[in-house]
Amino acid sequence: MMARLRGAANTAAPIAVSAPLSPASQSNLTGMLANLGTVISSGKSSKSLSEQLTQAGYHHPDAAAAYIGSKVLLTLVGLMVRLDSADSSASRQHGA
Repeated sequence: MMARLRGAANTAAPIAVSAPLSPASQSNLTGMLANLGTVISSGKSSKSLSEQLTQAGYHHPDAAAAYIGSKVLLTLVGLMVRLDSADSSASRQHGA
């Protein structure tokens, strides 16, 4: 089993590392996520979510909306990746 793990580690694709976002880019990204979260939550976020985020150190008024927006965005990205991998898997099975 260890040999299989070592073999898998050797064939893994390299991970691209990008530079950290500039403060302006972070602000734009946070604003976009907050807007998405506001639309999804109909302009009202859960009071308990806001309280939990405040306890975690996120004191900005848009923190709950940005959190909801990021959850929605990451869910959509995950679904797209899953569908893409299912499509490529199906293509390989039919092509073989």
